[in-house]
Amino acid sequence: MPAGFHRFALVDDAFDGVGFGGARYASLREDPPVGCVPVDWGPLALKCERPGATLWDAIADTVSEVRREHGVVMNSLGIEKADEWFDARKDGYGAEIAAQLLLMAAQRAALLGYGRQDLIRLLEATGIE
Repeated sequence: MPAGFHRFALVDDAFDGVGFGGARYASLREDPPVGCVPVDWGPLALKCERPGATLWDAIADTVSEVRREHGVVMNSLGIEKADEWFDARKDGYGAEIAAQLLLMAAQRAALLGYGRQDLIRLLEATGIE
């Protein structure tokens, strides 16, 4: 893969039973972001090779583009065992797991009625710099 590019998958894991062929995904199936290919993982998933200064930059840019252009929030990286941590590289598998947990937290917090400021407040409470 070229330098500055990152490989990852994104999934709409909305718990509503809409499968790959669902109308919500029509424009995304027809016109996915550059560097992404739609795949059927039950719900729609995107397998992507996208540019970014870091893996998280590439993921964030892609999630934003999909939401803005197609109205779909991709809230998972398709990682099933996110507690299996074994990589401390900033752009390695550990970074994918951390991004997976953040995307899951944002989606599930919203389902419970928590908003952006609630999430930010909780993150700031950890003291992370």
